Amino acid sequence: MKRLLIVALGFAFVVNAGSDVRANPLAGAFSTLVMNQVVALVTQKAAQRDGISPDDARLNATYKAMERVATEHAETSLSERMFIAAGAPTWFGLATTLLGAQLGEIVVGKMGNTDVTVSSLPAGAIQVKRTIDIPNPDPPKPYVPPPYPPIGAVATEGPWEAMSIAGARIYRDSSCRKDEVCAKFPKEPWSSINALHGWYWSRRDDMTVIARSRPQLEEYFRIFMAAKLRINGITARNVRVRIADELNADGVPVRVKAYRSYEYEKCEQAQKTVLDLTKSGCPDDAKNSPNAIEWPACTNKVTEDVCTWQAAPERDGFADGLWPQYIFPDESETGRYGPQERVRTYNSLDEAYAGLSDKEKELSVSPKLVADVANALAHKASQQKDYRGVPYRLTSPITPQDVKEWVEEKGRESLPRLIDVFSRPTPAYERVVPIHVTITPDRRLPESRVITDGGGKPTEGDRDNTKDGQSRDVNVVNTPSVQVTNPIRIDAGPAPVVAAPSLESPPTPGAILAPILNLLPDFKGWRTPSHAATCPRPVFDVFQTRIRMDAMCDIAERHRKTIRTVMLAVFVLIALTILLAA
Repeated sequence: MKRLLIVALGFAFVVNAGSDVRANPLAGAFSTLVMNQVVALVTQKAAQRDGISPDDARLNATYKAMERVATEHAETSLSERMFIAAGAPTWFGLATTLLGAQLGEIVVGKMGNTDVTVSSLPAGAIQVKRTIDIPNPDPPKPYVPPPYPPIGAVATEGPWEAMSIAGARIYRDSSCRKDEVCAKFPKEPWSSINALHGWYWSRRDDMTVIARSRPQLEEYFRIFMAAKLRINGITARNVRVRIADELNADGVPVRVKAYRSYEYEKCEQAQKTVLDLTKSGCPDDAKNSPNAIEWPACTNKVTEDVCTWQAAPERDGFADGLWPQYIFPDESETGRYGPQERVRTYNSLDEAYAGLSDKEKELSVSPKLVADVANALAHKASQQKDYRGVPYRLTSPITPQDVKEWVEEKGRESLPRLIDVFSRPTPAYERVVPIHVTITPDRRLPESRVITDGGGKPTEGDRDNTKDGQSRDVNVVNTPSVQVTNPIRIDAGPAPVVAAPSLESPPTPGAILAPILNLLPDFKGWRTPSHAATCPRPVFDVFQTRIRMDAMCDIAERHRKTIRTVMLAVFVLIALTILLAA
């Protein structure tokens, strides 16, 4: 079983490693050698500026010295774990060890309307900055409704009819039924309520009233409210409606709210004393008295309504679910226009490779990066003891202008791309970083290099092909194209007779569970012994008074079962703790 488990784990590790390479081509440590050739060509261009011929033997010596410096710094990037991929160095790491914090901007390019800048931060991270200038859209034009047809409505029918008589545009939606109030109004002409730019509106379940201005909608609401009060039998006056903005925390209006107030007549019954001199019991003296009202025999009690005007407090909200609405300019949308900058920071090459798009990986690196790398290699190469190359002059270094002039001659596509900086500076299975103008670069993307052999097995082009395209297979015995005069023959002798192996029978479920179930046989058969003790009931005399202390016994007896259960549980926990601690 152990052998099978080890084999399975090994197989899973191999399969997972292969899938990782296919999922992330950066794990394959691919090489393009574009930077290798361009650095040499730019060095040659700078030497020509100083009057040195491309055929000068000192240039080859310069390339060799630069190779030694690049190889040494590539090994340094491995030891410092700087920008490596699949355990191999990359041009990112090599350039970082050469330039340090001066690496700076790697790519300054443009994709359509987006400016892309890729930089190496001093902390060892990769920053991608995308900047785009989004023009502000034209403001939406105010909605222009079609001519409104005449409506045969009477103001006394209801609040909606009252608004219609006042000139309000009222529409019904598709949910309106034939026998409802909304049926007398035309169907709404807009496809979406959001099309009502520049209009105020209020919508109930199946009807919408629109107004050109806020005061106009306030007047419609006032008419609606007055009609609603009249229908409900409320005598009202001074009906007022105001619409106000509701602001957010920044003081920006986000919606509108309606507030209504009015005065209503409140009548109460009250008793009143009136003078009645015609009553039979009213004496003549009272009739001639100026205070006849004070004679009960000459007065009557009558009940009458006493009405007063009461002010209803202003309230927000409205009747029948009518709420004012208006489309305010979305202040948050304005931040989406103009110069927009998005910055992302990646802490490793794997994160950067996965986060960058294919178009961003195809962007050309900055001429400054190429010039800085070439200049650093040439400067460090000239400081070697056995240096026989082109003399390096601090007053005439390799500059970005040299790179730009070379690009003007060769074309923009000759510059290295960002994907080339992700690649390793050495060919597959080699440790020397080649720097020469005769290098043949491979500009294929790493995703396109995954090929399959005859058996359908995915292989890596960098690992299975040499520079000249010849196979790396050195097994001449199994290579039919190689003529071997004295092939190797191995005589293993006759096959031994081996009997069929005997296999153990698989364990049964009972055999598997038996060690667990029989782990503590004595403890399993243990039973709690029954108690035979009695509760002490002390009796003593104090000041000729006999005191019996037996209340605790009565309490314990009443709760015997509960106490026994609790004590048993505590005992079991203590016993289990002792067993596990042993």
